[in-house]
Amino acid sequence: MNLEKVINDRHSSTAVRAAALFMSLMHPKTTRTLRDSAADLVNLYTRQSANWYFKAAILLVTIASDSSANAWFIGLLLERVRTDYLGRQELQRLLTRWREDSSAPIHTANVRADWLATA
Repeated sequence: MNLEKVINDRHSSTAVRAAALFMSLMHPKTTRTLRDSAADLVNLYTRQSANWYFKAAILLVTIASDSSANAWFIGLLLERVRTDYLGRQELQRLLTRWREDSSAPIHTANVRADWLATA
């Protein structure tokens, strides 16, 4: 079965579908974009999959080149896990790294001063 079939298979568990979507987005020949798939990927998050889901999410935004899509995805994910302390803690590591990285979306979007003013 190919990844697209797994992603769209409503009989597969959400964890399997999320894993397939992560793999599809990280595949070098993918036609999918994070910008187009972020909402679907966030909707497939469950606390039961948190152990591997955040590792995959962080890997995805680390290797993806669209910094605005990365930031949008992480923003959607933060909203989804707002009551999930362990999930937010996992994402905090990424946010800390982005704050320290000069190529982070906050720097490349030229909004660092505004962001710092509201922090």
